[in-house]
This record gives sequence, structure tokens and C-alpha cells, in this order.
Amino acid sequence: MRKKETREATVSSIFYPGGKDELIDTVRTFMETSSEAAGEAQIILSPHAGYRYAGKFMGDAYKTVSKRYVKRVFLLSRVHREPEKAVFLPEYTAFDTPSGILKVDTGVVEKLLSSNPIFKADNIPHTEEHSIEVQLPFIQYLWPEAQIIPVLTGFPSLSIAKKLASALQEAVVDSLESTLFVVSSNLSAYDHLQDAERDTNLFLKLLAQQKWEEFPQMLDKGKINACSADTLTALYLLFNGELSYRVLSHSCDGSGMDTGMKKPSEKRVCFGALSFYNR
Repeated sequence: MRKKETREATVSSIFYPGGKDELIDTVRTFMETSSEAAGEAQIILSPHAGYRYAGKFMGDAYKTVSKRYVKRVFLLSRVHREPEKAVFLPEYTAFDTPSGILKVDTGVVEKLLSSNPIFKADNIPHTEEHSIEVQLPFIQYLWPEAQIIPVLTGFPSLSIAKKLASALQEAVVDSLESTLFVVSSNLSAYDHLQDAERDTNLFLKLLAQQKWEEFPQMLDKGKINACSADTLTALYLLFNGELSYRVLSHSCDGSGMDTGMKKPSEKRVCFGALSFYNR
């Protein structure tokens, strides 16, 4: 049986509006109401959750790259189901959302696959994963002609992060100026407020101390739960550690959500937006 060439949207009408016009209007509203200035960041960290919870933070993150000319977007995230010690690339040639189709840069995918056995072409992790899909409407709104490279890592590992960085370097060496990297990550897992805040604060502290090489180990040990921090390690390696960053916004208490009346005893996720710049 021939594999499907286009990944269909799986969380449409659940995580974000299912109608094209409503979805475009929703993304536009998050972008226009952000207090951030339009900028030219090289990397952003944007959360993955329903837009009513995370949309404000996503708008902040994408606002800081909205002045850039972007032809290619690497979308980096973790596998949230049945992870393996591998990096998964799609066999799909396009990803669909209600606002349109984004083509996969199959040439770059082939380069990555041939660079190291750690890379595997497998549609299953991508079909089941929401963390990349929720970023796509923002990319379509800003750069409808851009091509995407969805990348999902399995178990966190510094060794894998180094291999990913090496492969990315080879893939973008001649096109870095028109390439954007999006790390799709929440700042904590679904946890009680005290624990979610502790995990978030430790992640931000390690970042401030330039201890980004510790992210994979800290994830593996459950000390931090910024789920895609290992891919951020790979990007720091790609830029030889020469990145400055801004914490644009973050919250564990319901700020920016429609559920601001949560009690301290209830579980929640910490969301945030960060932007990174080549020094």
C-alpha cells in the first residue's frame, strides 16, 4: 500500500479552531495583541497546547521572528508517546491544517537521513504527535510559502543532541539566514503548582547559567520537564554556544489562559515564550 503523502491535521477543532477563517483570525489576534516588538530572532521556544491556554505565549514567540524572511523552518520537539533512542523524520511530503498545506523540505530530510543512523524516517510518531502540528498555523500565517522540516527526538541524550547539531550544521550551512528554528516545548509537565514552578525555575536557572549541556541529563532524571529542552541543547551546539536569549513571557498560574480561577491544589502546565539570538 502506498504511504499517504500528506499528514492530516489531528487536533484541529480540539487544540485550535477547525475553520480556516476562524483559525487565521485567531492567530492574527494573538500576533497583534502581543506586546513584543516584531523582530528577527534565530530561534524561538513556543509552547504546545490548546490555543486558549498557550496561544498568548505562542503569539509572543512568533512576534519576535515576524520581521524575518524565512524559507525553511525546522520544527523540533520530543516524542510524547513511546520514545526511542532515535530522531524521527517524516515520510510525509506535506502537513495539512485548516489554513492550508505546508510542504516538507524533502531534500533536507534526505540529507539528515543520510548523515547518521540515529535518524529514522517514520510517519507513525509524526501522525500521533500534536506538538508540531499546533505550530503550523503560525508559520502559515507569517510565511505561507516556507518549507518545513519536522524533527522529533526520542529519549533525551547529550550524545544524540550532538549528532543532531552536527547534522543540522551540514544541512543549513549555506542557508542559515533564511532558516528559522522552532523548539516546541512547554516549561513543565502537568503537575501540582509547586512542582511545576520548581521545574520551570530550574530550567530557567540552568539556561541563565549557560548550563544547556545539562538539559538532556536533567530531562532523563526528571529534574526538569521542559519537554524539548534536549533539542535546545542541539541548537546551542549548532551555534557554538554563542546564543543570547530573552524570556518573553511565562506563567504557571493561569495568566493568559481562560482558566485563571484555578486553585493552588489543582494541576497545571507552565507555558512560556523565549527567543534566541546569535551573539
